[in-house]
Amino acid sequence: MTIQDRLNAAPRKPLNGCALGKILDALDVKDRQALEAALLVPRESDDRISNAEITRILQDEGYDIRAKTVETHRRGGCSCGTPRAPK
Repeated sequence: MTIQDRLNAAPRKPLNGCALGKILDALDVKDRQALEAALLVPRESDDRISNAEITRILQDEGYDIRAKTVETHRRGGCSCGTPRAPK
């Protein structure tokens, strides 16, 4: 069996979303849109809210989230696959 055959036959893990993606899914429309917009602000922008500040805001609202999770989601390296565009 070739590597290609083995890769094609390998089990796939469904993308269930990271902790931040699950929070986004649970938010009401206005809060989700505000958070998604904040996440998409480019790093070099003066309008960017830090990962730590976003984490503090979400934790203050009762969500179990870490700054590293916010960072990974912003980079598109989480199980969501890519940063989510505002809906």
